[in-house]
Amino acid sequence: MLQVINNLKKVIYCISDINTALAFEWIADKIDAQKIKLVFILINSDRNSTLAQFLIKKKIKHYHLSFKTNWSYLGLIWKTYKILKQENAQAIHCHLLKANIIGLTAAYINRIPIRIYTRHHSDFNYVYSKKGILIDKYCNKIATKIIAISKVVEDILLHKEKVPFQKVQIIHHGFDLNYFKSPSSRILDKLKAQYNPLHKSPVIGVISRFTEYKGLQYTIPAFHKLLETHPNALLLLFNAKGDYSQVIDPLLEQLPRNSYLKIGFENNLSEIYRLFDCFVHIPNSYYSEAFGQVYVEALICGIPSVFTISGIAPTLVKNEINSLVVDYNSVDGTYKSMCRILEQEELREHLINNCKNTDYFEFSLERYIFNLENLYH
Repeated sequence: MLQVINNLKKVIYCISDINTALAFEWIADKIDAQKIKLVFILINSDRNSTLAQFLIKKKIKHYHLSFKTNWSYLGLIWKTYKILKQENAQAIHCHLLKANIIGLTAAYINRIPIRIYTRHHSDFNYVYSKKGILIDKYCNKIATKIIAISKVVEDILLHKEKVPFQKVQIIHHGFDLNYFKSPSSRILDKLKAQYNPLHKSPVIGVISRFTEYKGLQYTIPAFHKLLETHPNALLLLFNAKGDYSQVIDPLLEQLPRNSYLKIGFENNLSEIYRLFDCFVHIPNSYYSEAFGQVYVEALICGIPSVFTISGIAPTLVKNEINSLVVDYNSVDGTYKSMCRILEQEELREHLINNCKNTDYFEFSLERYIFNLENLYH
């Protein structure tokens, strides 16, 4: 049981390398302030970031810590230790690599009784970073609770990393369902004018960093084939940057220049999805995604989609019912499924209606906040 101070339970949110995240804004805004007092530690976050400005507006106390080199870990652990001591924190909840190492270590030294981290990746380190496996195991050891955001992540923690089952709890990401179901027509018109001024059609949508496991190296050739039968098609790629650009960019350069558009971050998520006639998200394997928020978002928005099964998809995605599922790494399967969605009106309506009639309460913000509040007690 957490120590109660002035009837409040103080929980420190330690987050690294995040400037904009609706999820943290929703948590800060919706969590019961009569029960839980949140204080944020932002590591490697711009002081003028969207998240920082939100916290200022809401008068939520927060600290900024800067990470420069690997030697910064020791200094930031010490600074975080002092913040935890000063705030008399009873719990810490960490998100992402640097925050996990720094926040959990400082809390462990400080003997904070509840040390939580949310695991935002599944088998990434087994594929791409062997050193990362050691870091994961270290964090697993000193945490008192680990949030698995999907069954996929739980499987990795329990069966591959042998974490005691009592340490692991599945809590899915939460979404403001009304936000995604009620787009602004004004914002939508603005985005159409900005990203599709020539009124090209059909529009294929992707929201994904340029990272190998996201499957863009198969999506783009599939779109290239689509242009043969739909020469006026447009490919919109959001979050279009990442460590796989050296492969993705040459593929895009093979397309007609006016057939695609690379876009950085766009904050109006609900309206983005309404730009698309078909949405595509085809990660390379079952374990590629730890969660994959775009699965949930696209379905809530009722956008006909082509998916592979990864992350949260086994819980939510149903082939031929609310989306079309293709094999991993399949250009031809992706192309054919896009064609079906674009050309078969009855199928489109079937997918859209089933998306709209699905109960998404399990992924609602209310459910998420309820689970968090119980976690901190």
